[in-house]
Amino acid sequence: MNPLRNKKILITRAEQQCKSIEKLFDYKGADTVTLPMIAIRAIEDQSIIESILTKLESINWVIFTSVNAVNYFFDALDRFEVKVHFLNDLRIATVGEKTKAAIEKIGYRSNFVPIEYTAEMLAKQLPLLGHERILIPQSTKANNEFVDLLKSKCTEVVALPMYENNNTFYTEVQLKSSLDSNIDWVTFFSASAVVNFVDHLKKYKLSFPEAKCAVVGPSTKIVAEKNGLYVSVVANPHTEEAMVEAIINYEKHV
Repeated sequence: MNPLRNKKILITRAEQQCKSIEKLFDYKGADTVTLPMIAIRAIEDQSIIESILTKLESINWVIFTSVNAVNYFFDALDRFEVKVHFLNDLRIATVGEKTKAAIEKIGYRSNFVPIEYTAEMLAKQLPLLGHERILIPQSTKANNEFVDLLKSKCTEVVALPMYENNNTFYTEVQLKSSLDSNIDWVTFFSASAVVNFVDHLKKYKLSFPEAKCAVVGPSTKIVAEKNGLYVSVVANPHTEEAMVEAIINYEKHV
């Protein structure tokens, strides 16, 4: 059964993240077009990262809100030869099953996962006694609204930018080549991707394709709507699999 047969899906994720969602759509019969709207890379100046990671014995919780954060954090541990397995008081919290799975894949376990896959829910539910110090590896463009809530519940919160989401650039010809493919759905997994996509349309005076819009979560939905997009589908939970299923369910009832 191919519930998305003859449907064409535009994927705007970073290039290194496209393959997994492509496979999910392909399995359901869809055709995919990739147009990465962000490029992810480690930040250039690693001095602050090294300084903080070599003092992990003072940290009680490390919070990961994405698979990217997990990957860049443990890459940095290897680079600076920091060992964490002997830090018995260090706990790990993760947002979402994918992030939890990324931790488990490298041999660690998550001590806490919130019931909803959002950083805000994690901040509300994380069991804290008030004396803890928390480290949050993240992007330079991370939304840190939940950090203030954590700060009110513990001694210190260190938000540590480890990687950056940079905008990609396309010529008008490249952009039109992707958008002139009878797209049925445009998918967004971050607010940054939404903004860069819309900026490209404005730059070349192009209209949003005659397609429906699907986003990974409420924060991305807010940014999409602020930029004039109508969001037909919000993944719940906020995962690749849930987005695919949400689009399938939408198509069933059209």
